[in-house]
Amino acid sequence: LSASSASVNIGANVTLTPSLTSNQTINDIKSTTYSINPNSGASIKGNTFTATKAGTYTVTATITYNPDGYTSLTSTVKPTATIKVNPWTITWNPNGGSVTPTSSTYDGATAVSLPTPTRTGYNFDGWYSAASGGTKINDIGTTTKPTSNVTYYAHWTPKTYTITLNANGGASNGSATATYNSNTVKNATYPTRTDYRCNGYYTAASDGTLVLKTDGTLAKNVSGYTDANGNWIKDGNATLYAQWTYDVTEYKVTFGVGTGFSSYGSLTAYNNTTSASI
Repeated sequence: LSASSASVNIGANVTLTPSLTSNQTINDIKSTTYSINPNSGASIKGNTFTATKAGTYTVTATITYNPDGYTSLTSTVKPTATIKVNPWTITWNPNGGSVTPTSSTYDGATAVSLPTPTRTGYNFDGWYSAASGGTKINDIGTTTKPTSNVTYYAHWTPKTYTITLNANGGASNGSATATYNSNTVKNATYPTRTDYRCNGYYTAASDGTLVLKTDGTLAKNVSGYTDANGNWIKDGNATLYAQWTYDVTEYKVTFGVGTGFSSYGSLTAYNNTTSASI
């Protein structure tokens, strides 16, 4: 028994050709029937084998023939052929994240579990038929049944984090939000403090590194907080601290002495002093 192909994909047709020993001819064959092991997942119509499920199948042909041309005699032989039906390969593209496993096989019948990828700073939105857009894949085996090798793509939504703004001696703490891989901070407020000017928000109450500038933008390349483009890359909520510069204001007073101001003098006072000498 010969098969037109010994290795095929799910759904492909394989033509079976029964044959006898060298001293017999095809004309000596009276009838041929077939059986398949395993007996589910594949079928034969006429001389054509087709499988809906991947696996290795043994096809047995029961051939009844007239031996040596004697029409009054019949004999039976049972040659076999082995056909391997290959599963479809599903490639899982994490699309910026990571995933295990990176591929699965679908045998045409058995459900396949969808892996869960991970990506720092992002929530997983599901598997789709395209890197952007496309159709969401909710399962393999019930709603979605691949009919070829296929790649599915992870989709992502960036996480949003809360930034606690510590006034650090100023009036009223605040709260803002930052979205991962974005340079926009929403709802940031800046505290006030008598005789001081706010320099922005830092990683620590003293010293530290400037993260959120007074114009509402993020500083660039702050380790653990922002990247080279000033995008937020801290995977979690954060507390930032206002830092201050004493806002010295100089007041200069000019005055005259004597009738008609025959002489003049001046003094300078600062808002960090309570008196000045003449």
